[in-house]
Amino acid sequence: MAWRVGDWEGAISHWRRAAELGSDNPFVYMQLATDRLNQLSNGLTLDYRMPAELTETLRGWLDRAVTLSPRYGEVYEKLGMVEAFAERPRVESINRCRKPF
Repeated sequence: MAWRVGDWEGAISHWRRAAELGSDNPFVYMQLATDRLNQLSNGLTLDYRMPAELTETLRGWLDRAVTLSPRYGEVYEKLGMVEAFAERPRVESINRCRKPF
C-alpha cells in the first residue's frame, strides 16, 4: 500500500521486513536491490568497486528473486550490474545473465 500511495521510504521498510521474514515474492527482493542500486548509481565511474558486504547483500536478494521466479528478466539485468561492479565477479552469475532462460 505504501508504494501505491507514493510512500517510497515506507515501502522500502515494509519490503525489508518482508525479506527478513523470508518472503516468497520475488518483487520484494527486486525492489530492495533496485533501490540500493539507484542510490549507488549517482556519480558511479567504471572503476568503482562495490564493497564486499554490499555485493553479498545484493546478490542474496537477487539470487532469491531468481530462485523464486527464474523468468523474471529484470532480475538478471540488476544481477549483471552487481557483478559489473563487484570486486570479485561471479562467473556463473555473468553467464546466467547472458542467457537467463
